[in-house]
Amino acid sequence: MRNLATGVLGEGAESVFPAEKDSGTADAEDELPDLSGARVAIYSLTEGAARRAKQMLETLFAGIRVEICHAHTATDKLVNQAKQADYFIFSAGSATHQAFYAVSAQRRDLIYPTGKGAGSMLNAFIAHVQK
Repeated sequence: MRNLATGVLGEGAESVFPAEKDSGTADAEDELPDLSGARVAIYSLTEGAARRAKQMLETLFAGIRVEICHAHTATDKLVNQAKQADYFIFSAGSATHQAFYAVSAQRRDLIYPTGKGAGSMLNAFIAHVQK
């Protein structure tokens, strides 16, 4: 996670993390499942956060495909993503009712981030796939 944050945010991000331990224990990044070939859809009206989440997910999980949708209405693209994605991240804090109704009619296993930002989306997704 430290390398990803530094890659996305620059060298200043390093100071936010605690000092690394020299122990041989694996960190959370080493425990991530292999999701190569999986399709992930992200719905959020906060386009910048969705793009950053897409970039981080594609960096952490090699071989996954992430698609973003930020439609204000129930478009065919949104409904198709809901039907075809293996995982669907739905940012309810940055969404329209029309999009929610369209997506929730297609699937019940939505991943709900606690906030609107890329970090919330990433944390919710990682927590979901590590269950």
